[in-house]
Amino acid sequence: MQTAIGILMILAGIAGAVFMMKKAERRAASAPPAEPIRPVPIEEAVEALNRKLKEDPGARLPVELYGLARTDLPAVAPVTERPAACYKTVSYSCREKSGGQRRGFRSASNLEQTEEYRESGPDDFYIMDSTSDEKIYVDLESFGDRAELLSACDSYEEKNSKWMDRHLKSCRRFFPRLGSDIAGYHVLEYFYHVNQPLNIAGDLYRHARRYRIAASSGKKRSLVTYKSEEQAQKVLQKSRLTAVGLGLIAVVVGIGVIIAGFR
Repeated sequence: MQTAIGILMILAGIAGAVFMMKKAERRAASAPPAEPIRPVPIEEAVEALNRKLKEDPGARLPVELYGLARTDLPAVAPVTERPAACYKTVSYSCREKSGGQRRGFRSASNLEQTEEYRESGPDDFYIMDSTSDEKIYVDLESFGDRAELLSACDSYEEKNSKWMDRHLKSCRRFFPRLGSDIAGYHVLEYFYHVNQPLNIAGDLYRHARRYRIAASSGKKRSLVTYKSEEQAQKVLQKSRLTAVGLGLIAVVVGIGVIIAGFR
């Protein structure tokens, strides 16, 4: 019996390490991967696209750009009220888990969560650099989780807290239900500062007289990140080392269990 348990622990350790490493690789899609980003000036990218558009009006150009985040109209993240070039806010109502009893402090991790409201904006978010007066509008939604934004808020709040009282007036749309079954709300908000330096890899195209960049199709690289390549590689390397370390611990414990079974 101990041998079987030990083998299962070894297999679980290996599987867990592989899973965590693959998860780290997927997260690396939102940061510069091993191949360094080599952004081209916006002026050069626009000229190259214009040449392609003469032959094909629907042409798209895979590019890597660097620029500063801006918006045509002033924007403010609704919950934290931070000035922003763009933001994304999500709220989740939280309830006690079915059949469970409250033990210790409540937190979003030990409650059932249901998404209630999601908002992002503004639509006129773009980047610019010093080589051109052209604005490159960013289709941020197309990048999905490959767009890494700064965290402005990741908070669980009880429904009767002072925080909730203060935000109900200005952000009621995020908290539509406050019934007896609601314990509180988990709120996440992400944003880019105005003039935030960004690296973007995707497809450059022209639509409605605007130059736009969106996630590339297929296996082409797509990402939006505020991190430098060095920062992103440190995060990825740390995730890999953690995965390997936890996997090795499980394997060693599994081997120990097997050996103990033969004594």
